[in-house]
Amino acid sequence: MLDFTNEAFDEFTNMRNHVLMIRNFYGVESPEFIKVSESFNNVVYNMVRLGGRIFRDGNLSLIAANDFITYGIVWFGNNDIYDGPEVGEWSIHS
Repeated sequence: MLDFTNEAFDEFTNMRNHVLMIRNFYGVESPEFIKVSESFNNVVYNMVRLGGRIFRDGNLSLIAANDFITYGIVWFGNNDIYDGPEVGEWSIHS
């Protein structure tokens, strides 16, 4: 079971919106969109699999805890991009 705090749900929405901004800016077949959408899908899959209480942990990042594990969903962005949304990828760490 997933249990989002209000702040975490807002940040999750920001994460989803960030994927959409990259899609709209770079295009649906761009390597930037493919990379970010695959990493987003991966962390969402693992969040559902692991469950727990979900908290906001900074810009585009979350932290979660269940009875057995604490894990983070971390955004690794490329700050060298200045003319569009920040590209990068999410990963999950325990």
